[in-house]
Parts: sequence; structure tokens; C-alpha cells
Amino acid sequence: MNILRLDSLGGASGDMLLGVFCGLGIRPETLEQSLHAVIPDHFHLKLRDFVSHGITGVQATVELHHESEPEPSGATPHDHNHDHGHHHGHVHSHDHTHASHGPEHEHRTLTDILTLIQQSPLPLPVREASCRTFKLLAEAEGQVHGVPPEKVCFHEVGAVDSIVDIVGCHLAYHLLGVDAIALSPLPVGNGVVHCAHGVMPVPAPATAELLKQGLAVAPSEEPFELLTPTGAALLLTWPHCTLATAAQVKGTVNSFGQRKLLHTPNLLRGMLLATAAPETAGTATPSGEEILELECDIDDATGEMLGAAFERLFAAGALDVRLLPEFMKKQRPAQRLSLSCRAADRDTVLQTLFRETTTFGVREYPVRRHCLERSFRTVSTPYGPIRIKIGVWQGQEVSRAPEFEDCRAAAERCSVPVRRVLEAAAAVAAFPGEQGGRNV
Repeated sequence: MNILRLDSLGGASGDMLLGVFCGLGIRPETLEQSLHAVIPDHFHLKLRDFVSHGITGVQATVELHHESEPEPSGATPHDHNHDHGHHHGHVHSHDHTHASHGPEHEHRTLTDILTLIQQSPLPLPVREASCRTFKLLAEAEGQVHGVPPEKVCFHEVGAVDSIVDIVGCHLAYHLLGVDAIALSPLPVGNGVVHCAHGVMPVPAPATAELLKQGLAVAPSEEPFELLTPTGAALLLTWPHCTLATAAQVKGTVNSFGQRKLLHTPNLLRGMLLATAAPETAGTATPSGEEILELECDIDDATGEMLGAAFERLFAAGALDVRLLPEFMKKQRPAQRLSLSCRAADRDTVLQTLFRETTTFGVREYPVRRHCLERSFRTVSTPYGPIRIKIGVWQGQEVSRAPEFEDCRAAAERCSVPVRRVLEAAAAVAAFPGEQGGRNV
């Protein structure tokens, strides 16, 4: 199991998290190429060596094409004071402030951004995680400004930065094969931020809303905003874990933020650890979880419409979505659409059902489900590394199965059938004495 340990001296932002992933081996060019399939905007993801307070590391920056300036020639930068504040003048999340935005740009709504992500060729886990992070941001901003999440707008420039940070981090998390993060308490800073509604104390209102969901904070004497809404939303999306007693360090990196702090280096350290025994607190779905079932009958929707609704429902928080053929009054052929969701996602899922399908009514009832505890282990195959999903029941490992999206990506990369990659991964992951993985 691969665990990413994150220890912060200077808070956390989207670009600092990108620096961690790139410093641990994910090439910026790889992320940039994939991200250009998501957004048409011109941007450049840069990674450079950086030194602060005598500590070496890396610094990641996102440059928009119309705002990029030539890099000054010279040696490794040493604590340049890039005064990249985090302004909150609109209902949006914006991890980068640039010198000049030029003429006013249009805005992108949450729905616009979710559509861009859902229609991209990125792996399904990356798309789902990216949508969850944007929903967290929109819900927090909506709570602050008193608007529904779907009405939250992201300024055009801020939207590009946020998409690069969020989707790029989730793609790097996936490529690096991380299963969970172990997170230190986060310094949030002191002082004030300038918002559309005036001056507000640090942490910014949206960050404070996100912190209520369980992130631990640490005191800091720095008179700046250290933890940004994007950084908080990313850290909330990934599963958290406790560290095992024994772990192998596979890589370390110091990622620096854009602002020079007064007392400490603006540093987020990442350590990639390999553990033999999973001890996750966020990857497993607890046995006996109470959830909701929603269902409706539809006899006047096309297959394309229902397929699009599936993607929107998953992005809204549905755990499972099913479609079963049935007959209604006068023997009319129809489809029963049923789904599972958690109570916290009920309203968002209901709204999506009514907006994306032709149904006039939805039935709801509580159910209790029992699930295996789940974790992932990466194995080596002739087609590259593949994650294996491991299922545990009452402390005993009972199931191993290759992660399909990893197999599909490897098959495309190696120009072989997906079935061949699945068979190779299942053989490597087999229980002792068996020829392939076992599902129970």
C-alpha cells in the first residue's frame, strides 16, 4: 500500500500539492498533456528548483499563456517574494493571483466545469475525484455567499488555475499509485483576507467552512493566509490513514509555496511510503452503513439521455446507479432507475434526478448495506504497474481484483487487449495456490 505523508510548515495550496507530486516523480509534461484534453485554455505547468532558509526543494507554478512573462536568466531562485495573495472577491476559488488579468473574463459555473471533466478522456477515478473536489469548493463558497452550489461561478482565470490544480493533483495521485494520505495538522495563518464583503479574518470564509469537515489545524505566527480553499478541498477528497509501524520510504520532496513567510520556510513536505499492511481510516466503507435508495420509473427518455444522467448522478454523489427494464401501465416498456446515496448527498442527487431525467416522482427508502473493507496494493506486470483492489471481511482477506481503469490505461499504452492485462494482473495478484484472483 502506498501512503503519501504530508507535513506542513507553511500551509497547503493547490500549487504546493502539485509540487509534491511532481517532485515525487510525475513529470509536469505528462500532467500538462492530459490536462489540455480537459480545458482548451493555454497554460503551462512549470517545476523549478527552489531554496528557502537553506532548504532545497521544488516550486510548481501555473502560468496562463496571455500572462506569462520571460523567466529571468540566472541560478536557482532563493526566496523571491512572489506576493501571490488569495483574493476572494467573487464566489469562486482561486489559488493564484497574477499581475494583470487584462479585460474582464467570463465566468464558468460549477456545471460547466463538471461537464468539462466528465467529458474528458481521463481515467474514471480521476474524473470522479476531481468532481468531488469541485463540489466541495462550490458547497463551501455557496454556504458563505448564500447561494446554491450549482449557482457558484468561477472567474475564467480562476477556473483555469483551479482546474489545473485540482485535476492535475488527482491525476498525479492516480499515476503515482497513492492509496491514502497521512496528514499533519495544517497551519492556517493569521491576519485578514480581502473578500467581496469586506475584510475577513484568516482562514478565509470558504476555507473555514471546509475545515469544519475534519481537517486538524495548527497555530501559526505568519500574518498571511496559508491554507487555501483549493488545498483544503483536495485534502478532504483523498482518503486519510494512520501510519503503520513499519514502512519503506520510497521518495521525499520539499514543495515550496509562492509567498515568502516571515518566520518559517513556506514548505509542504511529501514522503511516499510503502506499507505491508493497510491501516486506512478513509478507504474502507464501514460494515452496516445506513444509506438511502432512490428510484423512479421512466418511459419517455432516450438511451443517450439516461447515459448522460448516469454520469451526472455519480458526480452528484451517487454510490451506485442501476437501470432495469420493466413494463408499466398498458404494457408500455420502461426503465426503472435506482441508485444508492448517502443522506448528506440526498438533496444534490434528487435535484440531479429531476433535472437530468424526465421523471415526475422519486421514491425514497432507507437501507443498510454491508461492504468489505477495501484497500489497494500495486503490483508489477509486463504491462506496467497495476493496482489490485483488496477486500477484507472481519480481518480476513477474501478478495483480490485488478483495478479495471489501470488495466485499460495499460492496454491502450501497450496496444494490447484489456483482457490480456487483466489476466496478467490477476495472475500476479493470485492467492497462494490459485491461478488467479478470487472474488467472494
